[in-house]
Amino acid sequence: MYIVCDMEFSVPESRSVEAVGKVLKTLSHQILLGAKGDSLDIRASDDSTIEILIYALKGTCTLGEVIERVNEYVGLISSTLEKSYSDCAVLSSYIYPEDETQPYLIC
Repeated sequence: MYIVCDMEFSVPESRSVEAVGKVLKTLSHQILLGAKGDSLDIRASDDSTIEILIYALKGTCTLGEVIERVNEYVGLISSTLEKSYSDCAVLSSYIYPEDETQPYLIC
């Protein structure tokens, strides 16, 4: 089972593709996303918005361990965007078990 973290960030207009590149570069340099079976889906949904889906594999880990990994990813992503774009903002952030119909708003 996967725990999914679904987030949207706003960035300055016409900078969403650049922001995606910065996030991918940071994650590839600082962590091995696939090491625990986790994966990332990131895209520029329009000129000033990026959408990020983190799929964290639960496997034999406790839910607390999975949430800790998700928090690490979210921290790296947020830090990268805040350093690069002072006016970036979280538009939405949800976490939920894969195939769950009711997500939980986390910010």
